[in-house]
Amino acid sequence: MVRFDVDAYLVSPILVAVLGMTVTLAADMRRNQPERMSLDAHILKETTVSPVDCGTHPLEGADPEALHRSLECGEDALKQHLAFKTMQRGPGIDSEIAYGLIGLRDGAVFWFDYDSRPCGGPMCAEKFDVQREWADIRAVVVVHDRQGQHRFRWLGRR
Repeated sequence: MVRFDVDAYLVSPILVAVLGMTVTLAADMRRNQPERMSLDAHILKETTVSPVDCGTHPLEGADPEALHRSLECGEDALKQHLAFKTMQRGPGIDSEIAYGLIGLRDGAVFWFDYDSRPCGGPMCAEKFDVQREWADIRAVVVVHDRQGQHRFRWLGRR
């Protein structure tokens, strides 16, 4: 006499259905994630040419003299009608953050803020904001903040 195990026949179709739904959900999540752009890609989109790299500095422990040299580099690039970038960049709580300056060949200078994951997870696109309302690199200074860190500070920022 052949004995059939009814439970084995029921588990198999249920297992296949569950696995199928899991694969479908994973594919949908990948498809629904926003397309990401790197910080460098955002900067290149603004400058339209490869900018002179005037320095990337850490968020914590930046050397104030190096920050000043970066601003001087930006001024020199503008005099030569070259695009430039300089920034402070580093890890935030749950993402990478950066802020700094982008200079264009026509002499315009913009302040930018970047957050690689503003919602704290992979389900949102990065945030890249550019302040376009001023064009004077001298409006950016190096300050010693309350936490004892040296930072770029845009005096025109609200």
